[in-house]
Amino acid sequence: LAVWGILLGKFNGTREVVLPNLVSVRPPEVEGIENMFGLFTNVLPIRLAWTETQSFVDFLQKVQLETLKCNEYAYYSFVDIQKQSE
Repeated sequence: LAVWGILLGKFNGTREVVLPNLVSVRPPEVEGIENMFGLFTNVLPIRLAWTETQSFVDFLQKVQLETLKCNEYAYYSFVDIQKQSE
């Protein structure tokens, strides 16, 4: 995700991109969930931004933290996301 973001940023001449992030929404507290069939995923936007002086390792750590933060919003629908962006 980090490398893809940098590549898109370079291609578009920017240091900030918003990418789709696929997250799992398979609730572990539901009994037998591992045997259920269906699409238990959601796609959330993730904003990646970096500076010219930032090391690649620092950027990777930042992307990891942002990805983990996305999990907090795994159950947001597209409509919920649109409302929050207004």
